[in-house]
Amino acid sequence: MASIDNNTELESLAKEYRGLRKVHENSEAGVKDVESRKQEIMKKLGEALGKSGTFAGEILSHLGEPDELSFNLEEPQSFISTMPGPIIGSQIGGGAAAASAGSSDKIPYYLIYFLRGEHEYMYFKVDSQQEKVLSHGWHQKSG
Repeated sequence: MASIDNNTELESLAKEYRGLRKVHENSEAGVKDVESRKQEIMKKLGEALGKSGTFAGEILSHLGEPDELSFNLEEPQSFISTMPGPIIGSQIGGGAAAASAGSSDKIPYYLIYFLRGEHEYMYFKVDSQQEKVLSHGWHQKSG
């Protein structure tokens, strides 16, 4: 897969991605074609924006609000309702255990962008103190 070489290409792909996010499964467009193109774009954007040290705000400005914001990938309902900005884990369901341990301010969070709902998605793991990417990846549930 070719990498994104410049900011113009990054913005062009991000714009196309934002448009594809709006295409619903019941639309006239060929769902498989849209999903395939969306996945291709998401992988390129993940490579470009998922580099360690990228500011979370840059991801948000290119991709828009995430489909989900979570403290972990295992509990999809442990979402964070405020972004961007610092996270207050003691007031959020997914961070309650860590908050009681006194370490909620150091818990990373995940910006999650769905391809096919919770079945397949791209995520960015973000340091909650510095608001910078730690890593990124792709998740696909089997079965």
